[in-house]
Amino acid sequence: MPSQIPIEQFRLSVEEIKSGKVIDNEGDARSFEEYLSIAKKNEDWEAAIVIQNALANYDIYYRMNHKAVYDSLKNFKQHLPKIHNIQQVAKYYIAYAEAATYLQKYHASLEILEQAMSHLEPKRDSVISAYAYIYLKAGENSSKINSLIASVTYFKKASEIFLQQKDTISFLWSQNGLSRLLGNNGLFNEADEARTPIFLWSDKIDEVEVVVMAHITAAIEATTQHQSDKELYHVRQALLLKDQMTSNAKNIIAILTSACATYVFARQNLLDESDHHLKKMIALMEGEQGSTFLKTYYSLARAQNAFAHKDYKNSNGYLLAVLENVKQSKEPENILAFEYLLAQNYQETGDLGSSLMHYKNYIKLKDSIEKSTSRKRFAYVQSQFEMQKKDLEISEQKQYISLLGAKNKLKSQWILIGGICLVSIFSVIYLLRSRAFQKHNQRLQKAFYENMLLSIEKERESIAGDLHDSIGQNLLIIKNKFLSKDENEDVSIVDNTIKGIRDISQDLHPYKFEKIGLIQSLKDTIKVLQENTVIFFSEQIDQKENIGRNLCKEKHLHVFRIIQEALNNVIKHSEAKACSLVVNSEVDAINFIVKDNGKGFVSPKRTDVNNSLGMRTMRGRAMAIGASFKITSIVNEGTIVHLKIPKK
Repeated sequence: MPSQIPIEQFRLSVEEIKSGKVIDNEGDARSFEEYLSIAKKNEDWEAAIVIQNALANYDIYYRMNHKAVYDSLKNFKQHLPKIHNIQQVAKYYIAYAEAATYLQKYHASLEILEQAMSHLEPKRDSVISAYAYIYLKAGENSSKINSLIASVTYFKKASEIFLQQKDTISFLWSQNGLSRLLGNNGLFNEADEARTPIFLWSDKIDEVEVVVMAHITAAIEATTQHQSDKELYHVRQALLLKDQMTSNAKNIIAILTSACATYVFARQNLLDESDHHLKKMIALMEGEQGSTFLKTYYSLARAQNAFAHKDYKNSNGYLLAVLENVKQSKEPENILAFEYLLAQNYQETGDLGSSLMHYKNYIKLKDSIEKSTSRKRFAYVQSQFEMQKKDLEISEQKQYISLLGAKNKLKSQWILIGGICLVSIFSVIYLLRSRAFQKHNQRLQKAFYENMLLSIEKERESIAGDLHDSIGQNLLIIKNKFLSKDENEDVSIVDNTIKGIRDISQDLHPYKFEKIGLIQSLKDTIKVLQENTVIFFSEQIDQKENIGRNLCKEKHLHVFRIIQEALNNVIKHSEAKACSLVVNSEVDAINFIVKDNGKGFVSPKRTDVNNSLGMRTMRGRAMAIGASFKITSIVNEGTIVHLKIPKK
C-alpha cells in the first residue's frame, strides 16, 4: 500500500463517496485512482466498486475518455460475483452501458443492460430507481438499432416506474427519449404529445437539462418538416436555458445546444448569430475531441456555417474528416445531412461528378429511410391497436369475475333466481359490450389508418417536392454545366437520373392530381401503362354522370392509391396479357374494378399475399374512407379487385 495515503483516509474517502460525494476535478480523480489500486491490491471489492463507479462517472462526463472507461469496466466485471452491495452493482451496469453507448457500441450496450435486468430482477425493489434507468437506457439504445416497438416498450416501462417513484426529472428524461424516438420515425404528433409534460413542468423543476434537450429535439424535428419558425423558436428557447444547467452532463448538452444553434442559424442565413455560437462551440470542444458522438454534431455545424460563408473547401474538409465514423454509427438522419451538404459543396466548386455521386447517395438513403419508417409506423399502429384490444378484453374479464363473485354471495334461497338474473344481466351486458367493443375496435382501427395514411401522404408530398424542385433542378444545372463547357461528356447518366427522379416523384405524389382530378388521373395512368408495358391495358369509365363529384374530395387520393397499387400488382405478379379498369355508378355507390387474365392464386393458402404490406395498405385505405374492398382470384383465370364506395 502506498505510504502517502493512510488507511484511515482511504476508508473515509470511500464512505464519502457512498454518502453521495462526486469527483469533479483532476486532483480528486488522481487520488481516487490510487484508492482504486489499493482496494484491488487488498481484494477489497466492496470498496473497489464504489471507487470504480465514481471514477467511471467522472471519465464519462468530464474527461470524456469513453474508450478507457469502457475497457476498465469490462475488466472489472469478473469481480461482480464477489460483491454484495446491489446498489453499487446497479450503478456499475449503468456506467458500463453508458460508456458503450458513447462509443456507439449499441448492441454491446443492450447486452449489458439485459444482463443488468437479469441480475437485478430478484432484488428490483431495493434498486428501483436504477432498475427504471436501465429500462430508459435500453429504450435509447433499441432506437439506435431501429427496433421501434421494443424501444417504445422500454421507454414506457421506465416512465411508469419513475412516476410510481415520483421521480419527476427521470420521468421527463424518459419522455424526452420517447419523443425523440417517435419523431425519428415520422410519428410527429405522437412525439409532440410525449414531449408535452416536459414543457408544462419546465418552470417547476430545478434541473433544466431535460428541457434544453427537449427543445433541441423539437428543433431537429422542425428542420425535418421544413418548419422554419418552429425550428428557430425551439433553438432560441434552448439557448435561454443553457446557462442554467448544473448537472454532470451540462458540458455535453451545452456543446449539443451550441452545435444545433450554429447549424440552424447558418441554414437560415443568420450568419452573425451562427458565428457567435460557433465560437462558443469551439471553446467548449477544446480537450474533448475524443468523443465520436459529439464530433458528429460539431463537424456538421462547422460545415454548415462554412457553407453559408461560401467557404466550400473547408466545409467539405469538416464533413470528410468524420464521414466514415458517421456512416459506422448508422444514424441515418446524420448520414443524410452529410451527403446532402457534400453534394451542395461539390456542386458549388464545380466538381460535378462528385456532386452527382453524393446526390445519388442522398436520394437512395432518403428513399430507404422513407420505406423503413413507413414499415415501422405501420407496425407501431398495429401494436397500439392490439394493446387497446387486450385492455378491453381484460376489462371484460374483470367484470365477468366481479359478476360471478356477486352471484356467490347471494343467499341460498335466492341462488336459482339470482343465478338466472345474473346470467341474464351478464348476457345483456356481454352483448352490449361486445357490440361496443366491436364498434370501438372499428373506430380505433379507422383512426389509426387515417392518421397513418395522412402522415404517409404528407411525407410522400414533401419528398416528391424535394426530388422535383431541389434535386431535379440541381441535376439539370449539372447537365447544363457539362453542355456549356463544350466537352464531349456523356450526359446520358444525368438524363437517366433526372428521368428516374421524375418517375419516383410522380409515384410518391402525382403533382398534377389536384389539378386534373381523380378520373383523369386514372385515365392517364392507364395510358402510361399501355404505352410502357407488354400488358394490354384498357379502361371503361362511366361518363354519364360526374363520378368525381359524387365522392368526397378527401377520398380521391385514397381511391387513386388503391387502384395504383392494384395495377402495380398486375404488372409485378399476375403474368397477365390484358387488364381492364372499370368505373361505374350505382344508385348509392360507385364501383372501381381492376380485372386481369393472369395466373391468379388460391386465396386461403396465400397468406403471404393477404398479409403483404401493399395488401394491408389497400385494405387500410378502404377502411379509412368507409369503402368495401374485395379480391376474387381463380388459378389460371385471373384476379378481380373490387372497391365499392358509398356516395357522399
